[in-house]
Parts: sequence; C-alpha cells; structure tokens
Amino acid sequence: EIFVPDFDLLNRIEGVQNIAADMAHVKADGTVHWKRMGGLKAICAFTGLEPIPFDTLSCTLEFGSLKNRNMNYYFLEAANLPGPPGLTFGGFPSEFQEFSLVIDRSETFTKEYPNYHALGYTFYFTRAQNYYVMKIIVPTIMFTCLSFGMFLLDQRVGERLGFGVSILLVMVAQSIVTADMLPIAKPALWIDSFALWSYYWVVIAVFESVVVAYLYYAESEEEERKAEAKRLGEEEERNKDTEDKREMETRFDTENDATAENIEISIHDQNYSVYNDKSNVAKSNNGEIDASSKISDEMIPESAPAETKGKKYSGSSSLVASIVGEEGSSTSWRIRLVQKLDHYSLIVMPSSYLVYVILMFATAKHWAQN
Repeated sequence: EIFVPDFDLLNRIEGVQNIAADMAHVKADGTVHWKRMGGLKAICAFTGLEPIPFDTLSCTLEFGSLKNRNMNYYFLEAANLPGPPGLTFGGFPSEFQEFSLVIDRSETFTKEYPNYHALGYTFYFTRAQNYYVMKIIVPTIMFTCLSFGMFLLDQRVGERLGFGVSILLVMVAQSIVTADMLPIAKPALWIDSFALWSYYWVVIAVFESVVVAYLYYAESEEEERKAEAKRLGEEEERNKDTEDKREMETRFDTENDATAENIEISIHDQNYSVYNDKSNVAKSNNGEIDASSKISDEMIPESAPAETKGKKYSGSSSLVASIVGEEGSSTSWRIRLVQKLDHYSLIVMPSSYLVYVILMFATAKHWAQN
C-alpha cells in the first residue's frame, strides 16, 4: 500500500482529490511518481479588475494539507524549462478564448501556517479587449457624438428634441443589453464610468435643446398684446390708405372728364386762358398731391431722392418693415441667444467630450491606482 498525502487545493470548489485516480510508478530505489491529470475549480479573489476591459487579472491558488499532519511540500525545479520553480506550461495555445494566461508574470511562493505548509501559485490573465471595445465602447462614443447633431437642427424642426431623446433611450437600451457582459463590483470600474459620463454628455445636449426651445417659442402676454395691437393698427392703416387711394382715383377721373370738356370749350372759343386756369386747378387740389401721381417710378423725376421711389402709399413701408424684421424686435434677442447657444454648444460639447475620451484611454492602465 502506498501512502497518499492529503494534498489538495485549499481555496477549492473542486480540488485535487476530485481528480480521477491513476496508477503510480515505483522505482527500485523506492522513488514513487504519481501523476494525476484533470481540472481544478477554485475560488479566486481577483485583483486588477478596475480598468476593465484593459485589465490584467490575478488569481492565487494555494495547495496544502489541513489534517494537522505537519507535512512540508517543496517545489521541484524543472531543468532547462522557463518559468518559476515548480511550474511548467503546456503547449496548448488558443486565440479564441476570453482570457489569456500571461506566462511571464506567473509566480510561485511558499507560505507557512501554524499547522501546515502551503505552496502557492499566482497566475495573471488578460482579457479579450476587442470584444468589449466593439460591443460597448465604440457604440457609446458613436451615439454620444451623434447626439451633438441636435445643435445643427433648426428649432423649427420639430424632430430636434425627439432626435436627442431617441439617442438617449438607445444608449439606455444598450446598457441593459450589455449588463450581463460586465461584472458587478463595489469599486468604480473604468467601463462603467466611461459609459455613465457619456450619458451625461447626451443629457446635457438634450437639456440645451429644451432651453433653446423655450427661448425660441417663449413670449410674454404683454408682448402678445403689443403684437396684436400693432397688427390691428397696421391693418387699419392699410385699409385707410386703400380708401384714400380709391377716393383719389375717383377724383382724378372726375377732374379729367371736366378738364377734357373745358379743353373742347376753349378750343371752340379760342380762349386759351380759360384752359390754362382750369388745367392749373386740376394740378392742385387745395395743396394736396394730384391723384394723377398714382405714383409710379417712371413719373418721379430722376433728381428725386431714391427713398421716394417705390412708395405708393405710407402703409406699404410698415408692411415691408414687418416682413424684413425691422419691427418686432422684442423677440429678436431670443433668436440671437438661441443661435449663440447652438453655436457655442456645437464647439464646446464635442471638444470637451473628445478631451474626456482621450484622458480616459490615457489613464485606463492606471485606473486601479487612481
């Protein structure tokens, strides 16, 4: 009968004793070689998880005996093999896996406890970074930058707020879908912080659009009353000008008929003085401009001021002023403020987010220390 030590994995779920038994090899000098091959399942207190997915995890395995047999275990150094004593690595590399073993950083150690002697192994693993970058980081950056397109949309486009809120909901849905890919931990993880602050940028962009919408469409009751009173006054003035124009045209037609009759009489009587007097009366109506000046640009002398041309009646100037925006300046400051907010937001928001992304990637490896 061969003595079998109760050597086992101390922080085990499934340890060495769960591995299927195998035959031992005994040499003539009494040396016994017993190899057992199988898999172990251990409880690891991972360290270095904070900068996920750019993290390098470490896991420590301790082997020993807990039956108070006071047995000592030692590492055997393998000749001409790289690595620490008591540890060799098999030739089974694989690229299609989530974690990869960092062979150069693997360590072995011994630890003495009051009743037993333990052997320890510390292994380091790197994560498949590209999977997390393509599934979480790149979409987060893409949607955040896309939200800045709200600043390019005119406020009169009703889809501006809907566009921003839709992007925010897409990012929330993305976080729900990818939640199972991320570990739950008390310390702040790099990838969680990156996604959370990206949400804040989108929220700020949506909030800016809300403020812009309020400033664009806000108008006090007093301004509404003033605008309504101004509209009614302009309409009344236009109506009055139209009536005056019609009256002047009627008077002009009547006086032309009378003038024609007088001309016939003057020709018949050879009395040109009467014709001249009547003609002078027709050109001056109590100091008012004759209706024959239905004022067209052709009838205005070239020497007349330029601003008099094109003015048929006084009501038209108010109408043109209201169209070009010379009047109604009570809301113009809001439009200018809205334009400035969108302009500065389009510069500040993408620039600040770009700086944030650069800083996050630059400090990813040192996230655990920070």
